[in-house]
Amino acid sequence: MRRVIGMLATALVAATLAGCGSGRDVEAFAEQMTSYLQEREAITEVEVSGQDEVLVTITLAADLSEIDVVEEVWAVTHHELDAQVPYGLQVRVAAAAGDGTPALAAFHLEVTEPAPDGDAPREEILLELDLARALVGLGAGETTMTATSAGTQYESGGDPLYLAREICYLSDDVTSRVDDLTVSGPTHHSGHGSVTMRDGSECDISPGVPAFINVAGQEAAVESFTVVNPHSEQPEITLTLADPTSAQLAALETFAERGTVALTIEGDS
Repeated sequence: MRRVIGMLATALVAATLAGCGSGRDVEAFAEQMTSYLQEREAITEVEVSGQDEVLVTITLAADLSEIDVVEEVWAVTHHELDAQVPYGLQVRVAAAAGDGTPALAAFHLEVTEPAPDGDAPREEILLELDLARALVGLGAGETTMTATSAGTQYESGGDPLYLAREICYLSDDVTSRVDDLTVSGPTHHSGHGSVTMRDGSECDISPGVPAFINVAGQEAAVESFTVVNPHSEQPEITLTLADPTSAQLAALETFAERGTVALTIEGDS
């Protein structure tokens, strides 16, 4: 599930950075990298964080063309500092949700050493950029993405069950590259829902998952739900309920057993 092209590794896939060296090395790197990035006109926001795993987050100007974005990101990954350490680079770029609402798309690159010149690293950056913008384009309303080595968080105004399914169908790249993707948003039957896919070999939603969530919303007042690995034979579903009765709890547990769902209920009395 982890792809490496040249010196860069895609990290919509979860990736673990190599050891970054001593604390003094990291501090020197953070100071030098921050200074370098703040001098670049195309970068509007900069943050360098972490010790064991260093994360560099940059936000690019909204008026950059696709080519400009690729060249700017390549220049950052190509630049070598005196206090160079391996780091993760989160890039935030202007995008639009499916209804035209302005949004920020994010993608993550692992930089183990300065990237070489040439077409390969640029093609990898372009692939990440296009995929991130396509993902955001599936959302509705205010949509944000955060991409780190630990995974990708995707928050939108659209129903998370629907969005997670659409993401899975978007591209074969998603199936092979998403090791930890969480899609969150409001739902019809609860205040908030969250769907997490942790197995990059599968990216789908079992029909039994939305069916169970619908029944749960009809049976009780569901404040929120979380689903982990919705494609598996026994998806893990956690419901947060508002003052459920004993009868409601019993009905939900019975339905979960019939639908082979691993159910956890929170907020029960």
